[in-house]
Amino acid sequence: MALETKINIDGNAAQVSLSGYLDTEAAPSLQKELIPVCEKEEINEIVIDMSEMPYIASAGLRVLLTAYKIVNAKGGTVEVTNLQDSVSKVLTITGLNKILQVKSK
Repeated sequence: MALETKINIDGNAAQVSLSGYLDTEAAPSLQKELIPVCEKEEINEIVIDMSEMPYIASAGLRVLLTAYKIVNAKGGTVEVTNLQDSVSKVLTITGLNKILQVKSK
């Protein structure tokens, strides 16, 4: 299941919707789309909706962590929302649930 990414920017916030598997194959594509948005000076809030994303690999975690580091350095936040159980478990096991702001369904 290929990853589909939609990004909408509104002022200083970016709303990101992910649909599909964020696996090793999809992570570079997400990085090319998401990181430039995070690097924009005016962006200090990223909200990532994962309601349609049932799987995340370590390469996907790296992209999320990179986004966090960029936005956090500007005093901003990265929030992940609507996690499916499988993705929530991965974030908990890796400890990313303590770094990213996590909001459940």
